[in-house]
Amino acid sequence: MRLKYGLYCSGKASRLIKFYSLHCLHKFPLSFVFYDGQDTETVLILTELFGEKLVKYNAAKKESLSEQLLFNMSNAGVDYLFCFGTSILKGRILEVFENRIINFHPSLLPSFSGLNAIDKALKSSVQLLGCTAHFIDNTVDGGLIIMQSCISRSVYRNYDDVLDLQIIMLERIWNSLDNSSIKVVEGMVYQETVNHSTFHSL
Repeated sequence: MRLKYGLYCSGKASRLIKFYSLHCLHKFPLSFVFYDGQDTETVLILTELFGEKLVKYNAAKKESLSEQLLFNMSNAGVDYLFCFGTSILKGRILEVFENRIINFHPSLLPSFSGLNAIDKALKSSVQLLGCTAHFIDNTVDGGLIIMQSCISRSVYRNYDDVLDLQIIMLERIWNSLDNSSIKVVEGMVYQETVNHSTFHSL
């Protein structure tokens, strides 16, 4: 039985849109997309891509974003949620979907957690910039690490050089989950036949 996935995104949802410019919906189908942004053009693009599967966060409701997202995940019966959103998830959603909510953070954790991660890395002396996919828990960017991908500082031009690594990671993690090759055993993530790091150099 094929696994079911949802996705939460914010802003211009650039990584999600770029992902589906490379891959068809049939190959990587989502049960729903939860969007909490206000960008009209992004809403139009997401509506064209996902139709009725697009769910917009309703700030007027008494339920929090995490509660609305949990409702949609439970209602759709998803196995995993991919997060490209800016809000911190909290409450029951972290218990009900423990080790099943995957965040994509633009740094090589545990370094540079939180906001403005790329800027923090650039202001430091690190020679590798990158992204981390990790399970979300009740800490800030402290959940179990699934995969990391990086580039040399020497080839960095702009934010997209780092953020677009998440597109490659999403494909690899999705395929790994479908193949049951990602396991959490005694607080550690184990993967079969997965190259954890991708290096891009001159």
